[in-house]
Amino acid sequence: MKEAFSTKPDAKPSIIVGVVALAVILLLSWPQIRAVWTDGRLSDTDDAMRIAQIRDWMAGQSWFDLRQYRLAPPDGAPMHWTRVVDVQVAALIHAFAIVLEPARAEIAARLAYMLILFGVMLWGATRLGRSLAGPAGALPAMALIATSGLMFGYMQFGRIDHHALQMVLLLFAWEAAVRALDERRAHAAAIAGAIVALSFSVGVETALLLAGACVIAPLNWVARGAPARSSLLWFAAGLRFGLAMCGAVFIAMNATGVAACDSLSPAFVFAGFSGALALALVYSGSHFLISWQERLGALLLAGVVALGVVLFAYPACAAHPYAAMDPLVRAIWLKNAPESMPFASMLAQGWTAAIAFVPPIALGALALGLAIWKTQGLARRRWIAMAAAFAIAFASIFLEVRALTQLAVIGYWGAVFAGIAFARRMKAPLLAIAPVIVMSPLFWATMKAATIDAPAGPPSSEQCYLPASYQVLAALPQGRVLAPINMGGHIIAHTHHAALGGAYHRISKQNRAVLEMLLAPPSAAESLLREAGVRYVALCFDANTLATLVKHAPNGLAASLMGDQTARAQNVDWLSPVVQKPGPGHLRLYEVR
Repeated sequence: MKEAFSTKPDAKPSIIVGVVALAVILLLSWPQIRAVWTDGRLSDTDDAMRIAQIRDWMAGQSWFDLRQYRLAPPDGAPMHWTRVVDVQVAALIHAFAIVLEPARAEIAARLAYMLILFGVMLWGATRLGRSLAGPAGALPAMALIATSGLMFGYMQFGRIDHHALQMVLLLFAWEAAVRALDERRAHAAAIAGAIVALSFSVGVETALLLAGACVIAPLNWVARGAPARSSLLWFAAGLRFGLAMCGAVFIAMNATGVAACDSLSPAFVFAGFSGALALALVYSGSHFLISWQERLGALLLAGVVALGVVLFAYPACAAHPYAAMDPLVRAIWLKNAPESMPFASMLAQGWTAAIAFVPPIALGALALGLAIWKTQGLARRRWIAMAAAFAIAFASIFLEVRALTQLAVIGYWGAVFAGIAFARRMKAPLLAIAPVIVMSPLFWATMKAATIDAPAGPPSSEQCYLPASYQVLAALPQGRVLAPINMGGHIIAHTHHAALGGAYHRISKQNRAVLEMLLAPPSAAESLLREAGVRYVALCFDANTLATLVKHAPNGLAASLMGDQTARAQNVDWLSPVVQKPGPGHLRLYEVR
């Protein structure tokens, strides 16, 4: 007979273990920390736009006004996020400004923000590890996060975009949902519901995994019946309370009729309230549902009715947020964004990528299967829930490869079970971290880097986004700038200029205009630029985007300006070079005569 997976009471991790885990993260991240402190670099366009948004708010822009007025002029760009992150970073900036000059206070706040998030995530990991495997699960759980590779992705030190906070909230939402599988702790379902509401207030990129956390309590009720009945009401109450609070704090009163489906909006609040009401109705009639088939049927009926009501009220939410994106913008910008490509496409570009990702995925799946096989009762139900999280995250990477970060947060928890089993076999508790490390994406990425030479390729475009590259542009009189889409956010953050486009789906029309200017022959591009009020042209491309532009228009403006000096002199005489000989990877700057 299979025995429940038990733990020893003396396996409780100490604070020292958490400090060591955080020290490992700091050690691995030290080059990035030093680089950010030295020059204040911003990792990507979301970080650049976030700091610009925080600066505008601290300078007096309304709490509810999320439009970036220097992006996509003259109307500006309505951003698809809220002030959840802004208020945290702004508070840190004010705190550091007591002892540091403003620029340094801002950099210190960015570094401290991620340090705090990592500390909170380690705490959440210990909670989930304990829920899954008792006190002995805390140590391998912290090792799982410390070696996950998150510090090289969305959780790099210095980053402040909303994705890092989403990862933390995702972990806590699943921890609370898993904890609530114990009928004695059904109230934890309310915490899960409230965290789901807060996470949707931050962004919707983790919607699939959040939806998975939402169905844990209902499916547990379907399987177990009356003992799990109260968790339905707890989850519904938590979700309703969270959405009500977040809606009141983050949605402007004059936006009550706006059906934005890519961010917190009345549409999301209405959908959440509808789902919570459906669960409450199921709870009220649960006494009459005896068999699991009856409970499942009632749950599906309630869910279908609630979904139907939402889609009737907000039919636009049935479409993907990128559905309305211009085809040209999709072909040139989105398809060249590495994080937006499907996992299969990434593997097709080079088989070596499989070494970093396929082994941990396969080992993670095997470890989860082992955990389900070796446990029973409540422990088994919790491991089944984590297997569901793994399945959802794994499916998500075939939509967008960015979901690999979500998989790193919520998908490899079978390693905790494997670690404890190995430590007991070896009779050495500290060895619980060994299987965790071997199964981690960071371990396999390191193995790939150590055993396979990087293929020869184009030079890095990192210089395109360093603050120093924008110093010359920042010194010029204010004006509108035509630049590649990915540079828009950095122009806003590092200069006082306005950028015509940026890496955001809500300004697809403006991004189409940017691409038309870059693709048009120089003679035709001149009239487009003058009509748009462009004063400067700033160019710096990654190799893939430049190759795509040249392929679309070999004689276009971008191809001409990035070509040799003769082509520029013959075809683009209406532009004056601001920098005669830019260094490799630096901006090519021109002023419209």
